Amino acid sequence: VSFTYPYFMEVLYYSIVVLEVPPPASSSQPGSSRSLMWLVANVRGDILNNPVSAIDSGDDAATLAAYRPATDAGSAMLLLFVQPGLLAAAEEVSSPEREGFDVDEWAAGYGMSFPSSSAAFAISP
Repeated sequence: VSFTYPYFMEVLYYSIVVLEVPPPASSSQPGSSRSLMWLVANVRGDILNNPVSAIDSGDDAATLAAYRPATDAGSAMLLLFVQPGLLAAAEEVSSPEREGFDVDEWAAGYGMSFPSSSAAFAISP
């Protein structure tokens, strides 16, 4: 898996967030919300457009939530945040925190306000 983000700057750090979004039919059911599939911070711009395996093992990269496959058919959102700098004290996301993950709250906690890029795609477990 890889993606292309042509507007990266080599000297900046990025965070990549992938969220599982439940299908529309289940989104009205109680307890159905976005869950965190993958979160990696401190991705240097010069390795951003590489395969995921290179991103995960980058020099400064910090996998805060290891990749977890989708639990249901639906869609996923990929969000790319520009970090204000290296997140030296970034904390891993625990398993219970992955369900109903509030990406806005997480980003604000590290000084990021909104993603610089996003994409949505269909998934099947």
